Amino acid sequence: MDIKSGFDLFNTNKVKRVKYRFVVLRDDSFKEVASVKLTKRNMVILSSTIFVSLVFITAMLIIYTPLKYYIPGYQGDFGYRSKILKLEYSTDSILTAMAANNMKIANINNVLNGTFDSTYNKKGLKPQVKTDTINLFSISPEDEALRNEMKMMQGTSLKYSDKKSVNTNSDESIYNLYFFPPVKGIITSKYDAKQGHYGVDVVAPVDEPVKACLDGTIISSNWTLDGGYEIAIQHANNLVSIYKHNSKILKKIGNFVKAGEVVSIIGNSGEKSTGPHLHFEIWKNGVGMDPANFIKF
Repeated sequence: MDIKSGFDLFNTNKVKRVKYRFVVLRDDSFKEVASVKLTKRNMVILSSTIFVSLVFITAMLIIYTPLKYYIPGYQGDFGYRSKILKLEYSTDSILTAMAANNMKIANINNVLNGTFDSTYNKKGLKPQVKTDTINLFSISPEDEALRNEMKMMQGTSLKYSDKKSVNTNSDESIYNLYFFPPVKGIITSKYDAKQGHYGVDVVAPVDEPVKACLDGTIISSNWTLDGGYEIAIQHANNLVSIYKHNSKILKKIGNFVKAGEVVSIIGNSGEKSTGPHLHFEIWKNGVGMDPANFIKF
């Protein structure tokens, strides 16, 4: 080996063994505060350690904190979405039920306070008919045609208890009168005077309106322990019709009603009621009559 080659080898080994020192000095006195000896390998290891630590910390923050929801394209947990939808549906159902209950309570208060407006229909809208255009003391051509059609179908002479055509002192038979069915339904309990059942029980849909069977005047509109909400109507020819177990009464004592006019709502009031139905009675001269003989329910 020549002298030049040995010198080059010496310089190469010396370069490989070069170390670095990282020194922290005070600015005013240049006093050494701290120092760290570093080599190229230590620098690579330190840099790699810091990089891996930062990556690990970032991954933990994304996985275990809500930060992951801010990442574009993250789909999230589908379980949370289904729970949110269920909560929305439940909230909507609760609000609907609350609105219905509030309306029901308001209607009950109106009935108890006597402020219920019977001119509203089931949808809460008033009928588009002007009351001042209805003549209660004359028969319209349409009404007359309908009565003639009913007369031909039933083959009987129909009599109507309006103020012009009926004499209250007449002995006209009850069988010649045309009774408007109070409700359309099924008779579940027939007239039986021996058992003290002086009427018929008719089952009809819930909230079915109960109508007056003939023209007349309300003579009773109250609550009884057995019959619940009851209403009684005095008709011509000493006839009285009674409607029991109503849920609402829509007329007051002294009101004049026409045949087919709504007077109450079917219900289940009173201790003797076992379900929603109408107990309907007809009395003539103080004697109970079987309503099924005059009305087809």
